[in-house]
Amino acid sequence: IELLRAIVIPVVKPKVTSIGLRPRLIEGQTRSLLTVFNDRTEDQTDRVEIPISSKRVLDIHSGQEIPLERKGIRVEVPHQDVRVFLLE
Repeated sequence: IELLRAIVIPVVKPKVTSIGLRPRLIEGQTRSLLTVFNDRTEDQTDRVEIPISSKRVLDIHSGQEIPLERKGIRVEVPHQDVRVFLLE
């Protein structure tokens, strides 16, 4: 598995990236979902770059709009938890 990761990771770049978190983008025609996972045992805060053009980012759970700064958002995820965002 480590050999496969070493071969694939430099070639296949994910659409969304983060250093301390594991983001995944589910793209739709007009709206998309961004899920951000924290697999670690400590709370993590990091910036997540959003590669698609979005005008608005909503936290699905709280309903709060998240400020979009230079095509990215700052996300805080408690340990071993996930946050889900609607991108419009």
